Amino acid sequence: MANNFTKLKMSLLAVLFFAATSIVNAQDPLCPDINVAPDGTVTFDFPFDPGFDVSAIGISTTPGQAIPATTIFTGSGSFTQPNVYTLEPDQQFPAALSGTLVMDFTGTGFIACSYVEGFLPLELLSFDGRTTERNTNMLTWVTASETNTDWIVLERSSDISSWETVERVKAQGWSFDIHEYSAEDLNPYLLTYYRLRIIDLDGAEYYSNVVALERNSLSGITISPVPAMKDVFLQFDSGNEGDLSLTVVDIYGRELSKELVPVVVGLNTIKIDIRNYPSGLYYVTLDNGIDQQTKRIVKQE
Repeated sequence: MANNFTKLKMSLLAVLFFAATSIVNAQDPLCPDINVAPDGTVTFDFPFDPGFDVSAIGISTTPGQAIPATTIFTGSGSFTQPNVYTLEPDQQFPAALSGTLVMDFTGTGFIACSYVEGFLPLELLSFDGRTTERNTNMLTWVTASETNTDWIVLERSSDISSWETVERVKAQGWSFDIHEYSAEDLNPYLLTYYRLRIIDLDGAEYYSNVVALERNSLSGITISPVPAMKDVFLQFDSGNEGDLSLTVVDIYGRELSKELVPVVVGLNTIKIDIRNYPSGLYYVTLDNGIDQQTKRIVKQE
């Protein structure tokens, strides 16, 4: 399956609730409600028009894991309304769901929705993340109520398949107040997926939606001194090892210098000799074949 859904910006994993009926209601606003009719027909009711046709539907029976799917459903399916996909599966679609539903969209990517039988031990108002200038990722989440909760474990993955613990946070146990949590991942991947593993006091585990954060492979770029007279020091973090193209142009776009510079993963420092440049503004562009970043140089006599 593709790994990017341009319409939805990123693949999201949403927790669904099942309450002893054939209807599963999506908590995440990007996931569809599911209705399994007595004749076996399944409808997926999206809160918006996805804009792309469905090419595959699968279910993973491992909670919190989207790929690989345990069962792939085949049959006749189409959008009967702009936001309603109707499927007549060749095999029985489960009315009681336990695992992760993955819907693959033609030529774009996928959306994955996780669901469990019963109710989550907490009401999760939000789970979000952002990258920082320190080359870390900050994750925050807010609960409206907690029932029988013991721990909340922030987990990360590079492939939505294998997960590792970032931080283990003590939960409230029993609370009907709003609580805010945060945790920082000090060593994220360039593309990192995050989820919350919620453990109740009885040892049962549940999973939140998944948040995907993508870092530039070039980040934290600084130039000093500003202004400069002889040498400029360019410092940045690189997520990749290899050669980087470094180009300096004047304000008219005329190329003054261009060279390949070896970089390592982590912090890099490059010295640029500008002593022969006339005073004024210049622009330096770093290009590693994945990202391209441009910064300004100020030359002073």
